[in-house]
Amino acid sequence: MLKYDSTHGPFKGTITVVDESTLEINGKHIKVTTQRDPATIHWGDFGAD
Repeated sequence: MLKYDSTHGPFKGTITVVDESTLEINGKHIKVTTQRDPATIHWGDFGAD
């Protein structure tokens, strides 16, 4: 959805899938999750307090 946004146009950077829970966007690794309920996310695993 980031790469081909219909409102803002195509993303002008690079996006690659590293593994099932990591995207690489412009060389920076971004962790992602499929959890719908924020209460079930282990935020500490992502570096959040």
